[in-house]
Amino acid sequence: MFDIVFILLIGIYVINQFKEIKNSILVSTLLMLVPIIVRYGFGTDYFSYLHMYNRIEMSSLSRLLLRYEEIGIGFKLLIALAKEFNISFHIFSIIINSTTLIFIVLWIKDNSDDKLLSILLFYAMYYFVWVLSAYRQGFVLAVTLYYLFNKEKDMNIKSKIILIGVLSLIHPSALMFIIFGLLDKIEWTKKKHIIFLGIAIISTFLPLQEILNWLPSFSFVEKVNLKYLNDTVKFYDFPGIIRLIFFVSVIFFYDKYDNEERQYYVDRFLYGVSIYFFLKFSEITAARSTIFTFFNFLIIVPLLLKTINKFRHIILVTVLFFSVVYYNKELTTMLVQSKYLANKKYFITETILQKNIENFGSRDSFEIMVREYTKDIREAVLAEQKLEFTEHKNDVDYVPIKIKNEYLLLNEEGYFLEGYVFDKKPSIYGDVALTWEYSDGYFFTNPKYIDLTGGNRSQNELKKHVLLHIENSTHTKHREKYVKTTYTDIPDSIRYLYSNEAEVTKIVTNRFFEPNEYHIMTIHYHNSKSYIYLDKSKNLLIDVPIKYAKRYTSNIIELETYEGIVYFNNRGEIIWWE
Repeated sequence: MFDIVFILLIGIYVINQFKEIKNSILVSTLLMLVPIIVRYGFGTDYFSYLHMYNRIEMSSLSRLLLRYEEIGIGFKLLIALAKEFNISFHIFSIIINSTTLIFIVLWIKDNSDDKLLSILLFYAMYYFVWVLSAYRQGFVLAVTLYYLFNKEKDMNIKSKIILIGVLSLIHPSALMFIIFGLLDKIEWTKKKHIIFLGIAIISTFLPLQEILNWLPSFSFVEKVNLKYLNDTVKFYDFPGIIRLIFFVSVIFFYDKYDNEERQYYVDRFLYGVSIYFFLKFSEITAARSTIFTFFNFLIIVPLLLKTINKFRHIILVTVLFFSVVYYNKELTTMLVQSKYLANKKYFITETILQKNIENFGSRDSFEIMVREYTKDIREAVLAEQKLEFTEHKNDVDYVPIKIKNEYLLLNEEGYFLEGYVFDKKPSIYGDVALTWEYSDGYFFTNPKYIDLTGGNRSQNELKKHVLLHIENSTHTKHREKYVKTTYTDIPDSIRYLYSNEAEVTKIVTNRFFEPNEYHIMTIHYHNSKSYIYLDKSKNLLIDVPIKYAKRYTSNIIELETYEGIVYFNNRGEIIWWE
């Protein structure tokens, strides 16, 4: 699919050199829209955004702010708005990615002297990352290019500040335009650019990692240091060499560009290369911060071809060859980063029509697959689930279950204890419930004991019961041992969820003996951990992978699945799914 689009774009460009193709820009844009519309799974962050999209909801602004704190509130609001209109993630992706693509094409249309060549280079160099993968920054990049790096647009300073402020709520990289605005005030010359680059390259030899380690109090520094800091800094790696080659190629003809071209494209591109090397201690930070200026290369190449009459055709062939090489490098990189496990030759078949999620090996793709599998089972259970009440029974365990905004007590047989409703989640100690009331404006200062038998025991007697229950629980031995486990030990009914055996890096089974015997199998798959709960004969107690497992009482087990919390008794019967 991607290869076909690329070949057609080259064909359109070559044919257009001999005979002008009507609406060639529109046709090229429509070709690039095809992968956006039909793709599935392709893109470094595809499943991450899908996972995020499924979990974000507009229940309250505070919850929206707290969930996915690293994601800008502006983008979360876009997701929440889309979900309010019941828009699927696929349609949401099409809207975001298409908007990004269209803004970039419009920017090229306004500024390039050879629009089709710029579009071809864009597809080869930037399309995979900045349209299909980086949803947030790609969108911000496209909008800012169109409005702030566009000679056809003349925005006043107030409008620019508002635009940068709004876009920074989607991705903070928009704030880089403040720095760009300051650098634009400098009257650049060829000499100044060379000196600036020289200082930047020298800075790559400084022990900036150690300097950053001395500044842990700054949140930005700490984030960069812990998450994005390179182990070693090399200005001569592939990204660095490419930028140096581009820098030399552009500055060699510096005096031949007119003033407007220098102001909008050349100067920005050149000082962007220098900033890149200043930030080289963090490759990701350097690349993301300067991509706005690096995009100007798409406009500069046609400028160079217009400036150079001699050997123009040779240079053009070189540019086309470069685009092919760069395209293959980007496609290969994106296949790797997409965690595509199947045969790369058949990637063309991976579309929204098939949804072969098992062919992808990311942690998010695995969780999404398991979530869908779990959802089907959960919905079947919930369809039969109903509230039924019973009287208190001795020697029966109870757990607090949240129903809307209240807590009821569920026993191991699947019935709720009649007559007991709590505003806050109580702690259960046998047949005594412990709650806490307000006292002087504070919780946990005024305990209240409730007799679940309906008896007349005093608060003191109930307190002694709780203390004795805690003491007995503390002294209960929790014996366990490790059991040798292989891939074939995964139960047949659930093994297909872990279909790629090569991605199963570790399997551990813990055998527990008290208060009764059971097994927990821990499976390391796709750089994530999931658990399977088994009885003493190693039969599945619940036919879904779980995120977290704990024995709640001697007879009731609480498990956190990928679709809520499930409770079942020691006979393996599901008694409630929350």
